[in-house]
Amino acid sequence: LRSSGNRKNSWEVEEYVKEVLCDVETMFKDYAFGRTAEVINPPLFYQIECRRLCSNSSSKGLVPRIIRRLWFDCISECTAVRCRHYVGEGWESWARGLGTVHRKDKLAEDICREISGFNDMGRMMVDEIVGRDMSSKHGTWRNYEIEGFEVGIQIESCILNSMVNEIVADVI
Repeated sequence: LRSSGNRKNSWEVEEYVKEVLCDVETMFKDYAFGRTAEVINPPLFYQIECRRLCSNSSSKGLVPRIIRRLWFDCISECTAVRCRHYVGEGWESWARGLGTVHRKDKLAEDICREISGFNDMGRMMVDEIVGRDMSSKHGTWRNYEIEGFEVGIQIESCILNSMVNEIVADVI
């Protein structure tokens, strides 16, 4: 997710990830205790943007706002996937989650690596993307043969009804 497709802006991704994750421990606790619906609250994006506009540092950086929004959404999704399974499964799981978010540098590095892996998805087929997404350590495909069969019956019924309607329309 580099704006110009080269590595010169990768440091901006890393810095932005660290900026978003600066208070991730508190955000995780708020999420775990049910105070927020998301690990990273969406209004945080606007707070960060406001800080960027109000600061006297080099204007807005090299990256447009829409790209930073994309980065923010990717960071939110990656963090949610990592933290979601720690919540609601007892104090041991919660403590592991707290340990994960406590190591901000490693978390930021993992998220940067995952975001940079999104660039490769442009060259993948849909099956590969779905397989990659659903075959992670955070979730895997289950056996959906029954549901697939039920959907097949519904599709078959729709096709049959459509063909019957066409035949009836041709006869009339």
